[in-house]
Amino acid sequence: MPIDTSIYNALIRPKSVGDYLAEYDERDLRDQTRQANALALQSGRQKQADYEREQQEYGLVQNVLAGLGAGATDDQRANALYGTGTGYGMKQAEAIRKQMIEQQKAAAEAQAKRAEVASKNAGIVRQLAGVVIQDPRRQTWQAVLAHYQNITNDDTSQVATIFEQAGDNPELIRKIALGFAMEAERALPKTEISDLGGTKQAITTDVFGTTTPGQTFQKTPTPDARVAAGTAAARLAFDRDRLAEDQRQFNAPKPVGGNSRTGPMSVTLQKELLESDDTVQAAAGVVRALEAAKTQNEAAYSGYLAKQRATLASNVVPGGTNAADATIDIDNLMTGQGLESLKAIFGAAPTEGERRILMDMQASVDKTPKQRAAIMDRAIAAAKRRAEYAARKAAAIRDGSYLVDGVPDSTPSGSPAAPAAGGWKIERVN
Repeated sequence: MPIDTSIYNALIRPKSVGDYLAEYDERDLRDQTRQANALALQSGRQKQADYEREQQEYGLVQNVLAGLGAGATDDQRANALYGTGTGYGMKQAEAIRKQMIEQQKAAAEAQAKRAEVASKNAGIVRQLAGVVIQDPRRQTWQAVLAHYQNITNDDTSQVATIFEQAGDNPELIRKIALGFAMEAERALPKTEISDLGGTKQAITTDVFGTTTPGQTFQKTPTPDARVAAGTAAARLAFDRDRLAEDQRQFNAPKPVGGNSRTGPMSVTLQKELLESDDTVQAAAGVVRALEAAKTQNEAAYSGYLAKQRATLASNVVPGGTNAADATIDIDNLMTGQGLESLKAIFGAAPTEGERRILMDMQASVDKTPKQRAAIMDRAIAAAKRRAEYAARKAAAIRDGSYLVDGVPDSTPSGSPAAPAAGGWKIERVN
């Protein structure tokens, strides 16, 4: 029996264009689905890797902070977090830095407010103390204290106790009022003129030592006497000297980097030159101050509470005493001018011997005269050593040999010693 092939017609029916397009769309949909699944898998793996990395960074940060201990400062914590080099650590360090800046700003504003109040009250104290100095009677200081307490709401009981010790003695009352006036004067802001080279600037310092730059103004040069004379010959002599100086400066070697000694001086070398010159000047000031203190060393008080005894004697004893005045002068010259200048000279990294000198200077008033003299001698020697090095460095920078040969050794034997500011000079001892 023959086979009826008509039953296969439905199976082998020719495909239309629409059928092919439907197949293509279905295939594209399957490909897109596979790509979406691959992307989703990759994203999941990335999120997992990010999570694991964040956990590692978090653990590292916690370990670093734990290693610092509970007593670490915010600055130490921030530096340690920066040192981790991780994103999480850097973010936490930035947050700490921002908080520190806000705290410093708030502290500065609070200190400025306290300085303003202290300055205002000091002005009132100085004015009212002047009233008592002019009329040194019990009724006067009582009325003054009552008025001061009324306008400031400050407790004046301790001040009243001090005045009560003077009784009705007008000289003692005047002495006490004068002491309060002097303390008030020290609490008022001080304005000084700072030399900035071509200009000058007024700088105000409050009772807490905070400086505020003020107005700047040009320095008025002092005219040469030959120019002021107005004669043609004098003017010609002045012009010749100025041209000769300009020519000398033009021909002088000017250090730059590398091995060259010609060309303009770099900003870094200019800064080092100014710092070296400042060190020489500061050292000369220290030597002058300590030499002046040594002249009063034997006359000053010594031992326990020497400064306090001198202050009490200056404010209570009529006319004061020579020993009290000498003690106050030594304290100002050593722990004031001398100590602060030495800190600037030694810088942020003093040697062990220099650090010991600074520590001894801080408590020098209570020492015996012999001990004070030894401290001053060591401080003078250290200041001169620093000045000698700074002078040699400045000379090397000026002649262009600093970047090539460095700072030269001390003055060679047989060569003259270079004079330094302040009247003393440094000599080599063989």
